[in-house]
Amino acid sequence: GPFPSRATVPGAVLLDQSLRAIAANFGIDQDRIASTICRIGSAKFLSPVGPGEPLRLEVESTGRNPVETDAVLASYGMRVFAGKDAGERVAVTGTVSFELRLANATSATSAPSVASV
Repeated sequence: GPFPSRATVPGAVLLDQSLRAIAANFGIDQDRIASTICRIGSAKFLSPVGPGEPLRLEVESTGRNPVETDAVLASYGMRVFAGKDAGERVAVTGTVSFELRLANATSATSAPSVASV
């Protein structure tokens, strides 16, 4: 890996798990996440994350826009924190969006939420 002397969790794994946690907040079944259109608008990796390190995900809605008559595009800002207590630090920041069929979109909220990844 990029840090031979220290094992790290790959960024792709952090993004995948973040998308799954955000989708779970919508009530999107984990088996259906592959058929949901997810877009990563941006992602910045600010600090490496070690295997087994505690993570905390903060998500804030940045809007919902109609895509077509039976779907909406829900957009979110996210921050992944690694570590715990005083040693907690921001590991990843970014923006994501989901194209949701109207039946799933009604459960999307505009309030910020926190989830464990």
